[in-house]
Amino acid sequence: MKMRNKDELKSDILQYLSKHNILTMATSDLEGNPDATALEYANDELDVFVSVRKHSKKVSNIKENPKVFYEIHDEIEIDWSSVKTIKAIQASAIPEIYSETDSEFDNYFNKMLKKYPIFSKLNKKKRVIVKFTPKIIWYLNYREKMFSRERFEL
Repeated sequence: MKMRNKDELKSDILQYLSKHNILTMATSDLEGNPDATALEYANDELDVFVSVRKHSKKVSNIKENPKVFYEIHDEIEIDWSSVKTIKAIQASAIPEIYSETDSEFDNYFNKMLKKYPIFSKLNKKKRVIVKFTPKIIWYLNYREKMFSRERFEL
């Protein structure tokens, strides 16, 4: 597979982000105990954000150990012909936590609300927004070549 330029790869990543809804976020506490959670997300360009409960394990893990990894992937049948079509995004990211008192909170929450109208039922006072600014994104595209994993560094 030929190396693509950064703009082409970024375009594919943004298109992929726009067509999916769920990411799996992995965190760990100070002792290294892992935690993974599936969450709805929205994005602003390459920055991805989620809404979580203010006092959740995810938030305490991020405060203790701000190393975050997330993955967004296609849902497929587990058979050879489907595996050969996998596309996914994996990212190592820097998290930032915004509470309702932060000026950025409403902007991000409203983007979540636009994508997921059911969020109107959430009590915003009990939520925070966690924004992920990616350091490295890997774009997996097995349709192009099995085990293809293009690296996009920011």
